Amino acid sequence: MAGLKAQVNQLNAETKKILAEIHQLGKKGETADQELAIKKAGLQLDMHKAQQDAQEQNQFAIQNKIAAERLPLEREQNQINWLVAQAKMIQAKAQAHAAGHKVIDEHVAAGAKWVQAQAQHHVAHNPPPRAAAK
Repeated sequence: MAGLKAQVNQLNAETKKILAEIHQLGKKGETADQELAIKKAGLQLDMHKAQQDAQEQNQFAIQNKIAAERLPLEREQNQINWLVAQAKMIQAKAQAHAAGHKVIDEHVAAGAKWVQAQAQHHVAHNPPPRAAAK
């Protein structure tokens, strides 16, 4: 029985080894396929590069013309954006300033309530002196 179990274990180990080799071969095949695809893509790029070079000359001329026409518009947009940012900053400062006043007002109100509570406590625990009996 022990011998049969040892044979089964050995067969399992050999099977795992074979499966690992198959997996490794699969990975090598995938790598080779990827390398082939990369080389094919490189050849296609080289083929199209000659066509693109001629088109690029025309495109550069068109792009330069568009860029020259766009510059004044972009400059104006940048100025508008700067003004909007300045307005937002001023608004945020105003809100922060108003919030600061609100906090101060809340502290003053809380202080007034505390003083009033202290006065009520004092009156409740310190009644006025009684007039001397004649």
